[in-house]
Amino acid sequence: MAWLRIGRVPVAVLSLVVASIGPVSAMAQAEPPEDFVYAMKAGDTLIGLAGSYFHTTGDYRVVQRRNRVADPYRMPIGSQLRIPVNLLRFTPVQLQVVSFSGNVAVASGGRERAPAVGETLSEGTVLQTGRGGFITLSGGAGSRVSLPSQSRVRVKSARRYLIDNSLDVEFELLEGRGSFQPPQLRRGERYRVRTPQAVSAVRGTTFRIFLAQDGERSGTEVIEGDVALSTLEETHHVAAGFGAVAGEDGGIAEEPLLPSPVLADPDRVQTEVDLKFTIRPVAGATSYRLQLARDAGFVDTIAETVDADTDITLPGIPNGTYFVRSAGIAASGIEGLTEAYSFRRQRLGVEAAVGPAELVDGFRFAWRHEGEGPALYSFRLWREGQEARPMLHEIAMDQREYTLTALPPGVYYWQVAATQPGDGELLTVWNAPQKLTITP
Repeated sequence: MAWLRIGRVPVAVLSLVVASIGPVSAMAQAEPPEDFVYAMKAGDTLIGLAGSYFHTTGDYRVVQRRNRVADPYRMPIGSQLRIPVNLLRFTPVQLQVVSFSGNVAVASGGRERAPAVGETLSEGTVLQTGRGGFITLSGGAGSRVSLPSQSRVRVKSARRYLIDNSLDVEFELLEGRGSFQPPQLRRGERYRVRTPQAVSAVRGTTFRIFLAQDGERSGTEVIEGDVALSTLEETHHVAAGFGAVAGEDGGIAEEPLLPSPVLADPDRVQTEVDLKFTIRPVAGATSYRLQLARDAGFVDTIAETVDADTDITLPGIPNGTYFVRSAGIAASGIEGLTEAYSFRRQRLGVEAAVGPAELVDGFRFAWRHEGEGPALYSFRLWREGQEARPMLHEIAMDQREYTLTALPPGVYYWQVAATQPGDGELLTVWNAPQKLTITP
């Protein structure tokens, strides 16, 4: 179950909590100190709790007044004590950079720098990804935060309160979008994401949040779990497989997530200079987001593009095994479901040309290897209209040129191939046939 409140207020919160903290009103958006609810145990006293878990023992007076405690040395077992969280001592949560690539910046303490894999981020840190930039954080216990390109998020809170080791994590999405996977939460723990329009609470949910470029709309896409969305006038329960957009007027529009696009021939080895993918159109999609990663979970994302065309081209990458996924984007801005495909990148090709040879009436066919590692080459030549019956077909050559003499006048076609071993089989790539006309 999740709760999301959306209203005409400048700041709101998308929060993941297990224990109910009561309804959120527009007045609550002024962010007064929040309360931690503690159930008194045998041997507990307010004075004792203050000495062990508050910043200063004298803070017990604030809690005493708030809870109208007559005797700070004696309280009934099981009675609930509401403690402002800003009074509680805590230990930092380890928000660690798992991977990043491209244009990514980390700003903290008034200084901006590049991140480092393995570093731990502190409260107040702002992460920003530029064009072609990606970063993934791990908070332990299976939790994860991933930012695609052109996004920005602030770490508002990342702590565990000493009083019962409760988790309290909060992010503020300032620009773009993010994917959030919280850990399993105990009762009373919180994991929240702020946006300009939304307030929610979820349990056991994997979801994505986005802000429209105009800043007037924000939305959520629920992949797993359940989210309840509320405005000042209405409430919607959004299940897995659905998304919702909230506008400045407090209205909510809900719709099913578009199905995962299917890639045409996803197993094809990518041998060309650029990577090329074809998406089979999805009804209702106005554009598509396509991403590449080094892992199936897209923790280590390395490239992406958003395009209305279904024929997608991305710059080349080093040889290896990678993963690709795509999502259809509806007119509302809600992105649909995705499915990951593995593919192999092995740059391989030849650039060839023909010119006069030193021999009389000779032609020198020469080529240049394109790609990594050694290769063997094949050469074939045929008369126009007789491709199935080539005049010459040489294979497994290690030289990069071939000379022919005394070719009769006529129209010929020729091409060269490069061959390399790859993933248990031989990979052969032919260049496009070239025309050679010999006049009498």
